[in-house]
Amino acid sequence: MSTEAVSIAESISKAYESFIETEERRSQQKSREYVYASSWRLCTRQMALDMITPGIVKPFETTTLANFRRGKDRERDLRSDLARAGRNATPQFELVGAEERFELRDHKGRVVIVGKVDAQLQFDRTRHPLEVKSWNPNLVAKVKKFEDLFEGRWTRSGAHQLLAYMLAMNIDLGFMLLDRNGLPLLLEVKLWENGNHERIEDFLNRAEVAMDAREWYRKLPSDVEGLDAQLAHMKEGQMPPFIDDPSECRKCPYFGSACNPPVSYDGADIITDETMLALLEQHETVKESHLLYDHAHDDLAEYLKVRTPKTFKDKNKKQIIAGDFLIEARWIGNTTLVFPDDKTKLQFQKKDPVGKFEMKITKVNQ
Repeated sequence: MSTEAVSIAESISKAYESFIETEERRSQQKSREYVYASSWRLCTRQMALDMITPGIVKPFETTTLANFRRGKDRERDLRSDLARAGRNATPQFELVGAEERFELRDHKGRVVIVGKVDAQLQFDRTRHPLEVKSWNPNLVAKVKKFEDLFEGRWTRSGAHQLLAYMLAMNIDLGFMLLDRNGLPLLLEVKLWENGNHERIEDFLNRAEVAMDAREWYRKLPSDVEGLDAQLAHMKEGQMPPFIDDPSECRKCPYFGSACNPPVSYDGADIITDETMLALLEQHETVKESHLLYDHAHDDLAEYLKVRTPKTFKDKNKKQIIAGDFLIEARWIGNTTLVFPDDKTKLQFQKKDPVGKFEMKITKVNQ
């Protein structure tokens, strides 16, 4: 490639970067009046700081802004495609009420959570809120049902966002449309099932605590200058307590500036056992291939499900020849426990504080 061609490419790249900066760069955020429906946080203190002093958060890099823009464009396309699909659906539906504002009030009557619903699906005279998300495909590759979104750090806030809409509108049925490779995934969401109502009630209660902190902050004397001095001036108990999760603190944009929790770590055990070291090396070697196999297996199963009619009995197998492969597929029975209500369900649950073992392995010498 000639030097001239390279210089032209670099010039265009810089121009595109400048365009993204101009179009997507947000002005420094000022203190908020409410908790945004999209800003659910695991830490209540962070929710309070989002309202009190969001301006100290480090601005997004240009590449991140470009990803945001791409996501918004994709979400707009998904809504447009869904509206067209609604004309041929049975029953037919249409998309209405885009960007309608909603509010949630606490028991004191204050507006504590606000947001806008992407759209609503209207079937005849009934409407159901719709939230559209175009996250990184890796974040939703394993999502099969709405509750799976609460397992991911980056998808939890979006799930709570839809539940907030549903609670504000007092509607039990809503929908989440997820962008992914191939066809997008439309998830049905029930407010009063699978613990969803408890989740949004917890969000509302913690938003109330964050709002209390904001009101205390606004009452500080006008002669107290500087963020550190202002926060220090607030009495103990006026800010939500620190979260007892060092891993969450390390990801917080306020960590080390507006928030300095007494983070401590237990000392690490040192293991030199040869069997353990050999198992770890084996684990590292097969890690990538194992994940790739799981993804490929699940994708293939989803592809074949629509081509394997459910009229087959449990003992029958459908045989498929595809190239050099023989596939045997069948539908089998599945038994689930169904309780009449959450209160009855709790009567049959037993909690074991050490009943599950989890581990996370990170190779430190790379």
